[in-house]
Amino acid sequence: MTSENSREKLNTIGSKNPVDFLRTPEQALVERERRGETPVVLRRNDGQNELVVLGLPHTFSYEEINQYKDILREQHPDLFLRGIDLIIVEGTPLEFDPRIDPAQIIKEHGETSYLAYIAKSMGVRVESWDLDFNNWFKNILERHSTEDILAWLGAAALKLLFEKNRKGKSVKETDHISQSEIKDLKLLFEKFINAELVEYALKKNGSKIAADKIDFENLFKSYCGKSLSEITFGDIAKLSDPYADGPTSAVIRDLNEIRDKKAMDTLQEAKSKYKSIFMSAGLDHVITWEPAIDALYQNQKQVQ
Repeated sequence: MTSENSREKLNTIGSKNPVDFLRTPEQALVERERRGETPVVLRRNDGQNELVVLGLPHTFSYEEINQYKDILREQHPDLFLRGIDLIIVEGTPLEFDPRIDPAQIIKEHGETSYLAYIAKSMGVRVESWDLDFNNWFKNILERHSTEDILAWLGAAALKLLFEKNRKGKSVKETDHISQSEIKDLKLLFEKFINAELVEYALKKNGSKIAADKIDFENLFKSYCGKSLSEITFGDIAKLSDPYADGPTSAVIRDLNEIRDKKAMDTLQEAKSKYKSIFMSAGLDHVITWEPAIDALYQNQKQVQ
């Protein structure tokens, strides 16, 4: 059944562009709190095209993936990739040796790469709904200072390392970042950031920060009031939280808005080419998309 939120919009606005129906961050937060960390499955069929959208909390834990599988088997026993013409995933689909242990993919790259791997192993075409780094970096530079962007990127990278290293173990907001994670942050940051693009961005924004000499100690101290050795998981989670206040949270909110619009444009184009589509993303993205997907699949004939 089409959600009440999108029904109201369809009746009052009359827009045919699914992007117009995306939930705002405030609306998405309310819906996220209502649903909790449970996987979200959206199933839509307008009589000509079928869509399945899977939203999962991002994870690097093989055990958590198995827990999600159990939930999905119970709630959607017929949910599988056979018969799917296209799977659209978050991020960049990676190539893996067919003989690789799937648990290794999850521990190194997360659930998105695992889904892409499974799809490719079944002969299903895999594409991405996401923006490449160059595109989204240029977009957010037009709205935010270089310092805010670098602080958010650093916090997001630390959060990624923190969760990846603990592989699903219980994490407390008071847990401190380890020295090895601080070292890994610098390596990840140097590898993740396109040096040439950053140099261009820094010069454009008039920043005096050298791309290869980012002072993370002072950068985080200016945003958290703490040295790197004093920073906790709660500190970095807040800096990278799209629902929190502050300049770094504004960066990720704007970035997510850009990415969510790209996702709906990608889905709309794919819908004109493929009859059966499977789409996956982090839980927050799928919750944001739901009314837009309802708008794109207005003439519902069967939704489970």
